[in-house]
Amino acid sequence: MRTPVEPAHITRRLWLEEGLKRPPRVRKKRRTGPGRHQRMRAARPDQMWALDFQVDVTADGRQVRFLNIINEYTRQALATRAARSFTADATIAVLDELVTTLSRRPEHVRMDNGLELTAYALQGWCRFTGVDPAYIDPGSAPVSRSTAGSATNS
Repeated sequence: MRTPVEPAHITRRLWLEEGLKRPPRVRKKRRTGPGRHQRMRAARPDQMWALDFQVDVTADGRQVRFLNIINEYTRQALATRAARSFTADATIAVLDELVTTLSRRPEHVRMDNGLELTAYALQGWCRFTGVDPAYIDPGSAPVSRSTAGSATNS
């Protein structure tokens, strides 16, 4: 036998009659890193490199992650590496390889607040090489050159 569903206003009235209060909504705190440059746009090559991970599943059901590094001004893919998992040290190794082979380094590196990107090892690499980390909010879309003029500061 199905029980009738009470409308929300009746439930609220019953809570008030009992002297109960709805607990306040607590927002989840986000991890934040130093050097938050959310709206900075690259004005020349090698001013801003962007790092991000993509995740996929292979035919046998195992996860594979791709580390993508691009030059935001030229939109050139500088590196794409695939592995089952990435640590901060593996990310640093790819960045070091890029800096060595290209003989240049970025002024800023834009990345989200993932664990492998906010680790002390990566922050130390940024300090050692003189690269400023630019963290973005998780889940926010990067500002592209075509839509940057219409993007609003929120």
